[in-house]
Amino acid sequence: MEGKKKAKPVFTEEEARELARLLKKVARNNYLFPDEESFRALHEIRSMWALELVIWKKKSPGEKEILLVRYSGGAREFRGLWHIPGGYDVFLEPDFQAVCSKIAKRELGMNVKYVRIVGEHKWKPEEHPYGRPLSLYIQCEPLGKIEETKEVRFFGVGKLPKRLVKPHRRFLKSFLRKKSSYH
Repeated sequence: MEGKKKAKPVFTEEEARELARLLKKVARNNYLFPDEESFRALHEIRSMWALELVIWKKKSPGEKEILLVRYSGGAREFRGLWHIPGGYDVFLEPDFQAVCSKIAKRELGMNVKYVRIVGEHKWKPEEHPYGRPLSLYIQCEPLGKIEETKEVRFFGVGKLPKRLVKPHRRFLKSFLRKKSSYH
């Protein structure tokens, strides 16, 4: 097309080669980034999806409790807040069962059984320090007994902690309005 200017390359050839070399190194490292700063930089250019493991326990007939974990991960903005256990799909596993198992092993020290997807949430930029991830809320059943600690606890749905990640609170309130959503 006449009159259209050719865009200047954003990277020099040397920078492009270095970027390719570093991305290959990340891939060889099971897609784990070297530090918090580089992980945040990735999120500025690519929206990632995360699985949130929704695990229920019957307290009494008709009354359930949800498992929450005190956040201790890399996002300093969430440290100390309660959240639904979960994490990014950095494992590149072929199915939800495999990813849920790896996340549960890391977050809870145990395995879970994937049941079904029960909701989703596309985070707004101001809600998450890593940009706009997509959370998939996955109902799971624990394969073993969950030991409660100061950092891992079941909460009654009417007694959620005040310091709870806001989109997780919204999801729980919305999900619980649908009486047939959980069993």
